[in-house]
Parts: sequence; structure tokens; C-alpha cells
Amino acid sequence: MDVSPTGDLIPVHWWTPAEIRRAWPDLFDATSGHLPMPLMVAFAIALKDELGELPPADVYQVPTGSGETITALRWAYSNKEFQPLYGESVATAFEKKAPLNMVVAPPCEK
Repeated sequence: MDVSPTGDLIPVHWWTPAEIRRAWPDLFDATSGHLPMPLMVAFAIALKDELGELPPADVYQVPTGSGETITALRWAYSNKEFQPLYGESVATAFEKKAPLNMVVAPPCEK
């Protein structure tokens, strides 16, 4: 399946940040899991501002794809525990090459 207007880009594998920089050196990489740290920090601040105090829970389960949302939530609420959820029932899928896996899911879940 082509995902480009010119027929040149077919998603057959997970692109690494280095591959994307080589292909498009002058463009911002908004690929899932590749967002720059300052932007992720801004997300964490915005999430905490929007959500405020979270309702009491032992663990907060978060539908997780590439990991930006759960990572930002963990930064915003460092005293809370967030568990990633993957699967069709939550409209996400685990991608073994996603760059944030090592910080999103414990090693036993990979």
C-alpha cells in the first residue's frame, strides 16, 4: 500500500530515526516514537494541566501504541503507576521496533 502522493513510499518496515533523517534531512520527524524531548515535556505539562488530579487508582491502564502518551503521563504524574495496553480491543498494536519500548513496557512484556 502506497502512502505517498507520488507512489514512492510503501510502509514495509518500521523506519528508524536515522533512516528518516537521511531520507528527509530538512523536515520535522513526527513519526510515532520519534518526537524530540522538549516536545514530549510540553505534552507532559499540557496533559497535567488538562487532567489535573487523577482519580484514585492503584494502576492506570493506558491504550498504548508507540509510547508518547504513556511516557508523558509518567513524567507528569511520577508518583502514579501507568500500565500499557495493547491489542485490537483498544485500537493499538505492539510494534517490536518502536523506539520507546524500553521505557514503556517492562522487559517481560516485550
